[in-house]
Amino acid sequence: MWLAAIISKTDARLLMGRAKLKQGQTFSLMLMMAPIGDAQDLPWKNQSVHVPWRAAEQMPESRNLQIKQSNADLTVKVNRDGTIAIYNRNGIRQLRFGLPGRPISMWRDAGQPIASFGQFSFPSHTPLSSNFKSASEETSDFLSNLSGLLWILDDGEEYLTIVHSATYQYVFIHLPGGRDLELRFHPNHLEIYKKPSPDGNSQSWILSWKDFLPVLQTLAKGHATQTHFSALTPYN
Repeated sequence: MWLAAIISKTDARLLMGRAKLKQGQTFSLMLMMAPIGDAQDLPWKNQSVHVPWRAAEQMPESRNLQIKQSNADLTVKVNRDGTIAIYNRNGIRQLRFGLPGRPISMWRDAGQPIASFGQFSFPSHTPLSSNFKSASEETSDFLSNLSGLLWILDDGEEYLTIVHSATYQYVFIHLPGGRDLELRFHPNHLEIYKKPSPDGNSQSWILSWKDFLPVLQTLAKGHATQTHFSALTPYN
């Protein structure tokens, strides 16, 4: 398919005319002649979510909440190239997709930093997958509802990717802007913090957990069917 960027359609037709190709070979050449998909076909372009980030003063850095894991029988594999796969307890791959870029920073649950690639165990049952209504109404300790989530910033620095392996769901959220970003998890809101530039200036944006509920509701819904794979749809 990528050959279309090098060989024009006219050249390809001449090749087909000069060569005696079998039916399968003709089909393969037709695939290479097909136009390359528009950037809008990329999932982080046409399925991404806008949320109401609000510029704010830098918040005091919060303490990372480490949540004890139970029934952590799912494996999430994050590769250096940005490919993510989720495997069930039997080692069968249930989902595979690609990030907009290569992962540079990752957090799990309510803000525990982890390595930017590798294999990680996650629970198959979480507050979101078990009872979203109850979780959404939690006010005393909302951060505990984030158990089982994986948060990823990649080197494209345009999207925040959140993976909920218990339901095989993921979302791409538009970032407010800037580079050298990090996440900070507070009891009332999520903060995107831009690290200080050489002139010493830093910047923050916040999103209340209340405004974040529609995203969590999407992550709480289980996939209706298992995703199927082919060589032509490597990220689906």
